Parts: sequence; C-alpha cells; structure tokens
Amino acid sequence: MLFRSLMLLSATRSTGMASAILLAEGCGLVVYEVLAYMLVQRTVPVAHLGRALGLREAVVTGAQLVGALLAPLVIASASLEVALLGFGGLLLVVALVARRPLRALDDAAADRATALEPIVVVLRASELLADASQAALEAIAGALVPVEVGAGTRVITEGDAADDVWFIRSGTFVATTDDGGGTARVLSEMGPGTWFGEIGVIERRARTASVTAATDSIAWRIPGPTLLVAIEGGARISDPAARLMELRMLRSAAP
Repeated sequence: MLFRSLMLLSATRSTGMASAILLAEGCGLVVYEVLAYMLVQRTVPVAHLGRALGLREAVVTGAQLVGALLAPLVIASASLEVALLGFGGLLLVVALVARRPLRALDDAAADRATALEPIVVVLRASELLADASQAALEAIAGALVPVEVGAGTRVITEGDAADDVWFIRSGTFVATTDDGGGTARVLSEMGPGTWFGEIGVIERRARTASVTAATDSIAWRIPGPTLLVAIEGGARISDPAARLMELRMLRSAAP
C-alpha cells in the first residue's frame, strides 16, 4: 500500500486526490501494523518476543532515517516526482522479494494456530484466561507442557519460588499448608478444569501451599513468564478467578 501511494502521488496535482491517496495509505498502514504484530506474536517464542519486536522497530526506524536523509538529496538532484517514483519502486521490489518467505511464514503461523486451537478452546473456557487475547492464548498453548503425575507426587512445595501454573486435565490434587507443628493442613481438593500455582506467579511471591496429586493425574504445566505476558498484555483476571485467588490466600494464612 505504501509504495503504491508514493507512486500515485507522483502522478497527481490535485490536493483532493493526494489527500484520498494518503488516507488510503493510512488505513493500509494500520492493517499492516496489526497483521505484522500478530505474525510476530504467533511465530516467535514468548522468551524472544521482546527482542523480536525491538529488532523490528529498529529496522523500521532505521529505514525511516535513511529515507529522510536520502529524500532531500534525490529531490534536489532530480525532482519530487522522481523521488516518489524511485522510493515507491524500491518498496515494490522489496515487497516482491519478501512475498514468498512472508507467505511461507504466514502459512506456518496459520498451521500452528490450527494445531493449537483445541488447547486454546480449553484455556479460553477457564475463568483464569477467559479475557486473554487470541495471540496470548496461542502463546500459552504453545508453551505449556502436558505432564503425567503419579498419585502421591508433590508438584509444588510451600515456600519455593513460583515459576509455573498448573492446569488440571484429569485426576485430583490436594493443596496443603504446614500448620507450624509439622502437620499438613488440607486447604482444598482440586479436579479437572481447575488450576493452581497462579498466586505465586501473579503476585510474584513464594508458594503459599504445597500441592500433591491424590490420584494418577494429567496436568498442563504453564510457564509463569508466559502467563505474565498474557496478563501484562491486557488480559484481566476475571472476578471469579480473583475471588478464588483471594480465598486461597485467606485459607493458607488462616491458623
């Protein structure tokens, strides 16, 4: 859209037509920005997302700087029309060269999104992630690790650093806390469709309870940083999930 706008501007002397061309360019630029960010979010691992977006911004800003330096020289040595045609043509060449790899990248992102959709549906149905964006849910779905847990296995220990959240797919888990006398006090039992470990990750604090599998179970282990990216990206913790977190903290703090 941008290269077409530049080339069309060189062919008009009408203020109204130029304004219409620039308006179309602006709309196209907005669409491009949205699609570009979505493509990066869908193809780059969360751990490298910040660097990828930073590199993209650096390239864009660098290209704008080079254009700002070269444009006056071209206009002074030739004309405004030549500058518009030249820069527009250069962008056209770049777009044609990049078309095939970008198409392959887009196809790969679409295939990955399709493969992750069953997991995304389950995550979106949970109160914890109901308000997360599609891109955030896909990032979580791509980063989680299915874990088979045998009965009696402790997966979280009270006081340890919080580095992940667990989403129960099958089986039962029991949350307990040390009452100070060496006896474990049962806080709750959790089954399929529920989660645990979110308090330490979201509040950035040590584990408030220990969690042990009461039966042979299957759970999804979600890396804490991936969940935090979803929340910091604008996903609001739903009221039921927030109330559950508050209830769990009260239970663990009760004597």
